[in-house]
Amino acid sequence: MNPIQSLTRRFRTKTVDSAFGVLLMVPAMLFVGVLIFLPVAESIWMSFTDYTLARGRGAPEWNSFDNYIHLVQSGALWNSLEVTAIFVIGVVAALVVVSIIVAVALNQKLPGRRLLRSVTLLPWVTPTVIGALLWMWILQPQYGVLNFILSTFGIINEPVSWLANVDWALPSVMAAAFWRQFPFMFVVVLAGLQGIPRDMYESAMIDGASFMRRFFSITLPLLRNVIRVVILMSVIMNFRQFPLVWTMTGGGPIDRTMTLAVLSYRQSFVNLNFGRGAAVATVWLLIVMLFSVVFTRLFRSREYE
Repeated sequence: MNPIQSLTRRFRTKTVDSAFGVLLMVPAMLFVGVLIFLPVAESIWMSFTDYTLARGRGAPEWNSFDNYIHLVQSGALWNSLEVTAIFVIGVVAALVVVSIIVAVALNQKLPGRRLLRSVTLLPWVTPTVIGALLWMWILQPQYGVLNFILSTFGIINEPVSWLANVDWALPSVMAAAFWRQFPFMFVVVLAGLQGIPRDMYESAMIDGASFMRRFFSITLPLLRNVIRVVILMSVIMNFRQFPLVWTMTGGGPIDRTMTLAVLSYRQSFVNLNFGRGAAVATVWLLIVMLFSVVFTRLFRSREYE
């Protein structure tokens, strides 16, 4: 066989393999397209229409950027962006820091660490709505556990309406979100810690490195990819956090907990304006996508420094 025939046969083999690979991907691509991209495309199209139930059975009409303009001029979108930013940054920062600290502590040879790990997972197996109701009972002004404990130690003189107070409503919901999501983040970080070779710590201890030195020189650098995944997942989870906020406050008081998810739901299913609700969802989607791309590129660029 001459070189030209050999090259031709090799090219044909690669072409057949590539075509077969594409053929195997077609069902998955159709599945993803129908269940994910089609609804997203329809939602984006809906955001440029006057789709409301008041129109009856008539087809929605194209109204260009009227939904977005109304949301901006009314201030609802800016308020929700601010609330969402505070909510996401606060919860994610607390989750990352506390999950690393607790995971490092429970990765040591401590008595009862298996029991502590099991107890830590309880909030994660609790349904979100049930967790929200539990926190509403804890924060209840008259007979809530939190007010009882604070008044017993003399920290407060009168009951505090945590979920009805404009200053404390958002921190209260953030605390409940942290409680709900912490177990998952803790397990991910703990799995990353257990993947670090023990001989690296033993070598550092022989060289006289302190605990903090080992933490900043070995643990954190080797947890880099785990921390990246934890931050990205936590940001996405909190951006789409709806059941907890809606159950506890419904976006109140006076929109102090009105996240983008709650605003989209309220516009769509309370005000019955699906066009404006889709507009909020579109802005929400663009922000998450932009953050994911920028965040991934920043981490990737630092890996090559």
